[in-house]
Amino acid sequence: MGGYGFWVVDISDPNNMKAVSHIDMPMSVSGTEGDNIDVTKVETTGMVYYSGYAAIQPGTPSQTVMPYAFYNAGVQVFDLKDPNKPTIGAYFVPKMSGEYLRNDGSSFEQSEHSNPVHSIFVEWDRNLIWAFSNHGIYVLSTPLLGEPVKGLPASKQ
Repeated sequence: MGGYGFWVVDISDPNNMKAVSHIDMPMSVSGTEGDNIDVTKVETTGMVYYSGYAAIQPGTPSQTVMPYAFYNAGVQVFDLKDPNKPTIGAYFVPKMSGEYLRNDGSSFEQSEHSNPVHSIFVEWDRNLIWAFSNHGIYVLSTPLLGEPVKGLPASKQ
């Protein structure tokens, strides 16, 4: 849960495992630090990405794109073409205040200081990002991922 830091351990020799890297992280009452450890780019970039809220995602992850949910900063899609200098290549921030409808049709006022985007789910095989917010689900696309694939993905037989 991140408060104890992040450790990279070489387990190639199970009888002689070695810590090869460590990052100290401050203790947090939320406990969301380090919920998502992404090693999909380690073979091509040597980088391990460390964040919160993981989801199992279909397809082959991009080696140069890393989308993340950032609460009131929405969804930010990092361009990792230069892993030493990642840039925000795309972003989406849903409406954070105003009137919204409940399932029963009544309305409520959303706080201006809400944290609308709690998590994302990336369909790497369809180039789509699903953003889950306080008041809805959004499906997003960006040229960084490529042209979105509409409809169902091709079946694997």
